[in-house]
Amino acid sequence: MRTIDTLVGVIIALVVNYAVSRKRYIKYLWASFNSDYSDCLNIIHSMVKNLDFSSLYIKLNNKHSELQEYYNQLIDEIPYSKETHDINTLYYKFDIVEQLIHHVHGLYLIEKKVSSIDTSLNEPIYKYHKDSILSLLDQSTEQK
Repeated sequence: MRTIDTLVGVIIALVVNYAVSRKRYIKYLWASFNSDYSDCLNIIHSMVKNLDFSSLYIKLNNKHSELQEYYNQLIDEIPYSKETHDINTLYYKFDIVEQLIHHVHGLYLIEKKVSSIDTSLNEPIYKYHKDSILSLLDQSTEQK
């Protein structure tokens, strides 16, 4: 009798987990991903506007880590969802942020003078990273 009770409990738990909780969980993941995506873009926009790439760098890295966690969770959960999700948008947004992080990191290193390159060579590199950031920010606002 105890085995049957346990089996019924497991079946009910599976039904609840896959039918009820999963929908809300994926909506939560999407909302959190979009929120962190917007936060990353706002931080980068602020960095470019103020021409200061070191003061918000740690905050940006923390937001990027959170964004990466939500991205990985969405990639894991979407195949099990009954709903249709635009996975291309997910890839696109995450790729934009990854590229932005790369360029911000380049500017951060120039600002911190970690680079051993002569300062006369830093000017074109700085301009390249800044132009790339502005271009990617424009792409991200067009995509919204």
